[in-house]
This record gives sequence, C-alpha cells and structure tokens, in this order.
Amino acid sequence: MIELLVVITIIGILLAAVLVAGSSILTSAKARNTRAVLQVIDSALETFRNEKPSILSAKQTAATGGGLVKYTTRYGSYPPDETELFTPAGLPGSGPPPASRSLAIGKREFAPAPVGGTGYPPFKYYIRGNDKSEYEHRDMIAMVLAIDMFCEPAAMILSKIPDSNRSPGLLDPSGNPLQFMELTAGGLTPDGAWQVNSDEQIPNVFLDSWGMPLAYFSQRDFTGNTGDIVSSNDPNWNQASTEMIRLNRQKPIIMSWGPDGKDQLTEEAQQDPTASLVGDWANNQKIDNLFNEDNVYLDEAFNKTLAEGSAPTP
Repeated sequence: MIELLVVITIIGILLAAVLVAGSSILTSAKARNTRAVLQVIDSALETFRNEKPSILSAKQTAATGGGLVKYTTRYGSYPPDETELFTPAGLPGSGPPPASRSLAIGKREFAPAPVGGTGYPPFKYYIRGNDKSEYEHRDMIAMVLAIDMFCEPAAMILSKIPDSNRSPGLLDPSGNPLQFMELTAGGLTPDGAWQVNSDEQIPNVFLDSWGMPLAYFSQRDFTGNTGDIVSSNDPNWNQASTEMIRLNRQKPIIMSWGPDGKDQLTEEAQQDPTASLVGDWANNQKIDNLFNEDNVYLDEAFNKTLAEGSAPTP
C-alpha cells in the first residue's frame, strides 16, 4: 500500500508539472501570435504616418476661432483613438464646431454618437460570444475608420490580419450592427437606427489570441494651445496617455490585455479606474495593477518600462 501511494503521488506530481508546463507553452504561443498581429497593425500605423494623408492638415484646420486644437496637436501623425471625430462635433477638446474639424466626411456620422462632455460610463468591452450592446471598443474603431477612410495603403496592410483575429462586430438580436456609419446625404435625417440601404457597417476591430479586443492609445494634447484639456474619462487621462506615448518613442500604444483579459475587460473590473492601462498610469505614473502585469505589447521591453515608471514631463 505504501509503495502504491508513493507511485500515485509521483504520478500526480508529474501530471501537475506537465499541466503547468503545457499551460505556459500555450500562453507563450498565444503571446507570440498576438505580437504578430500587433506587428501588422504597427506597419499600418507607420504607413499612415509616412503617407501623410490629408486628414493631418486641411481636414482639421479650424475655419474660425483661433487657438482651437488641430488634429496633429492632439494625435501627432497617427490615427485617432476617439470616435468623437466622426461626429459633427469633431475634434474633442477643441471648442464648438466648424465641421472642418470633423472626420464625418460625406455626411457620414458614427452612430450611436459618443457621449462626450457629459462623462462616460465605466469602460465596457465586447467579449466574443456576448451580444450585449454595452460592450464597446471605440479606440480601435476610430483607428480603423481613419485608416479605411484616408489611407488605402495602410488599409491594405490591415487586410492581411486573419479572420480569427477579427471581431464579428456588435449586433442587435435581429442581426443588425449596433455601431455603424450613418449616411445623412440626399436629405436623409440621422435617426440613430441602422438602415441597410443607406448606412455603412464599421470595420471589424482586431482580437488577440485569447479572443479579446486589442487596445489602441494615441497621443493626447495636454500642453497645447488650449492649455490642459480635461477628459471626461479621468481628469489626468490626456496627460497620462501622452506620457506613455513619450516612453514609447512618440508612437501609439497597441496592446493585448493578455491571458486575463476576459476577467479584466468586464464592467465589474473596470469599476476600478486603475484596471485600465491609462487609469493605472494616471494613478502614479507607473503600471502596477495586477491586471496589467500580463499585458502583451509589440515590444516586450515596453512592459518593463511602464512597470518601472517615469516622472511626468514638466
């Protein structure tokens, strides 16, 4: 009996070791696959920057009211991470319209319109298999929309991402998209409802190897010609985002929430502002929330840089 118990114990230990090793290998493989997707997106972003589409100049020049924030002041040379630009209100933080600061070209508007200036609800994200409308990922949507509308070479690069890394989009119970570009040309009045013959479904966003939406953070202006722009997400949101971009050599941050993303990107977890990457950084210029420890970045060293922290720019 003793010998039998010893054998069983040894077998149990070996099985546990195999399971742990197998799990680690699987996680590493998914991280590698996710970085491959991030690499494709990074190539598209650099192509966008190098092509210098008109979005970076005339489209965002204020017609009146000197001192308004321009596109390049807020986002640099890269696509935006805010869908407010695709509404009549235009560039966030830059005062009242004119429409020259809106990217809703051809009288197309993002629907439903973001609730800018009134305070956003807690961050909520779409999880594969969950068709609830409260889950969203506007950062990636804004980036993909800008690339599709203004830079065909970059859009061709994004088309190389496999279907397994694309979200099916947000659909209501009848199968209609919940987020779309609403066409208002030809005398049509915006109604916020999907019209299959006139509206356009927005491009699918991209998923990591765990089936969760990737995240995209672009530069935010907090020392520009309008002074500090207070974000409705968090008073320090714009500054924190820009500080992290500085540590990333002035490039946008594209990332996966890692193996625990399904738990992290829930309404319950996001009630804690530091569960979000930018909220975590805004807390003390350092990434130290346990949820963010397994985030996957294009550059593995960037994770260490964020964890070590950095004093904000004066």
